[in-house]
Amino acid sequence: PALVLMMPDPYDPSGGVFTDTDGDGRADPIEGTYRIEVDLTDLAGNRSNANLSLGLDATPVAGSGVSVSINPVFSQPFPNPSNPIPGSGASVRRLERVEIQGTGPDFDVARSTAKLLSRLGGPTSVPHEVLTSLSRVDGKLVLTVSRDQDGDGRDDFENPAPGPYLPPGETDPRLGRNDGTYLVEVRAVDRAGNVAAITREFVLDTTSPRGEPSAPTAGVRLRGPLRVVDAFLDDPAASNGNVGSGIQLSASGIQLDFRGNASHPAARVPGIAFVHSPNATDPTRPDYNPRDTRYKILFEILDGSGQPASLPVDGSADGVYLMTVRTADRAGNDATFVTSFEYTQAATAPLTAPLTLWRP
Repeated sequence: PALVLMMPDPYDPSGGVFTDTDGDGRADPIEGTYRIEVDLTDLAGNRSNANLSLGLDATPVAGSGVSVSINPVFSQPFPNPSNPIPGSGASVRRLERVEIQGTGPDFDVARSTAKLLSRLGGPTSVPHEVLTSLSRVDGKLVLTVSRDQDGDGRDDFENPAPGPYLPPGETDPRLGRNDGTYLVEVRAVDRAGNVAAITREFVLDTTSPRGEPSAPTAGVRLRGPLRVVDAFLDDPAASNGNVGSGIQLSASGIQLDFRGNASHPAARVPGIAFVHSPNATDPTRPDYNPRDTRYKILFEILDGSGQPASLPVDGSADGVYLMTVRTADRAGNDATFVTSFEYTQAATAPLTAPLTLWRP
């Protein structure tokens, strides 16, 4: 014969038999490398032959064959985001650029495309495309997010500039309006032309966490004994109602400082911090409490030998104390708040003017 097609494996008992592997009613060829043997003779009797090879690939790019990274990346208060992001669960506080690249040689960046969508109305809402520009740089698809999403010539993403007429201490109600769930949809094409739809989901959270003193309360005057102080840690919903990314307990901290008195100078109080995660949803766990819905950080006072101890009740520790709490959410937003209380054993001692609660 003038043309012979050699199967990928001539010793395979199924060689030469194409079956319907995807249920579409048509036989599908076997993937692999085919060898084509050509033996030609013209009318004058001249003869030539050649061996050609052909690769057949009918498998689209797998989800693991594409990596999606979000920029910028921050190092504080902890490295975030951790690129490439997983299929879901990532949280970021800035969204400037999305980079998509193949993890193998078959990813065809020239024919592949991607887009960014927001789903801010809840898990069942219809996603809306975010205004971006797509470029191809160094073998990557790069989505650059427009800072002006509504086309009025002013930046409004991730948040608009603060309003000029806000009262002191007030938060602009427009801040956080773009917080919520985002989707990166990739139309991944390989060199053989197979097409796969690959999606990554993440949360944009630009709303800072908050802290609230639990015990002692802000500005209170109390008598001993006192061994533990604590505070609540909250990740509030954004101005559009979407929930935050959640408290990152590993990036939270607490310290207690003594302002000093007539006989003892100001000093840092030694202690150890503990964190508490609420469990109001899983009744199978021993720590279940349906009213326990808030994270908490606790500071237990230690004596000079590192053992738990209460503040002295002989008057030597009387004075004003500052409790400083640092907290962060999973997107990397962080906040610090300071509150004060007065510790005194004198029943008739005048109240020292406490420092008011403030947030820098």
